[in-house]
Amino acid sequence: MNGLFKDTLAELFDKKAVYIFLVLTAFAVVITIFSGSFNMSINGSSKEMGLEEMGVEVGTPLLLGVSTLMALLTFLAVMLSAGILPTMFIKGRADYFLSKPISRTSLLLKKFLSVWIIYGLLVSTCGFICYLTGALVHSVFSNTIFIIIGYVFIELFLWLTFSFFIGILTGKTVSVIMSLFLLWATQMGLFMLFSSQIVAQIGYETLGKTLDYLYYLFPKMSELSSLLEGVIRETTSLNSYILYSSVGFSLSILFFTLVLFKRKNY
Repeated sequence: MNGLFKDTLAELFDKKAVYIFLVLTAFAVVITIFSGSFNMSINGSSKEMGLEEMGVEVGTPLLLGVSTLMALLTFLAVMLSAGILPTMFIKGRADYFLSKPISRTSLLLKKFLSVWIIYGLLVSTCGFICYLTGALVHSVFSNTIFIIIGYVFIELFLWLTFSFFIGILTGKTVSVIMSLFLLWATQMGLFMLFSSQIVAQIGYETLGKTLDYLYYLFPKMSELSSLLEGVIRETTSLNSYILYSSVGFSLSILFFTLVLFKRKNY
């Protein structure tokens, strides 16, 4: 397990990917620091006023901003890790990994966990640093930041299960990236159709039911994002069905990935 963690960390630094995260985080931190106060001209005289003095509630916007940053970093993590499996099992390297005295199931699960944990911690740490900066500047803090961090790991898990499945199925990085885009477009389209009630108005019973079932089967990244925003704004509570159905779908994909990997000949 330690070897796979080290291997994943080495890949992260070899691609210089970690520096992209650090640059984006530093940029966000600078913006957060300078958002603390503004110079305003009152009766001809310039006065520096904080957002709190202006009557602006900063707790929720800060959480929403950090949530957006983490969503961007999660997207980067998924894209940057898309080539891990295709690269891991190319001719030559596959013999090295498959010759180890562990089962294929254990090898793939440990690799999955190493990618999930390392990239999840990277995204969460970057986001938490930005939030902590804002919390110190504006003297606010909310435990909701830990819900956002938990959501990062959930969303990353959902995307990685599909990424690993396509990676094993095709063995090509380009195929993984294109499939991830198609999955995003499909679940976004189903979310829009379902939420706007267009499905019920199609008029074709079979097509309508098919779209309806697909909506409930696919992981609901878009709806989870909307749900998270509602939790941050305190306008809604966590919906366990959306969470459990999405995680359940991804667990089934991970299971089929393991079955496929055990049967595939390298």
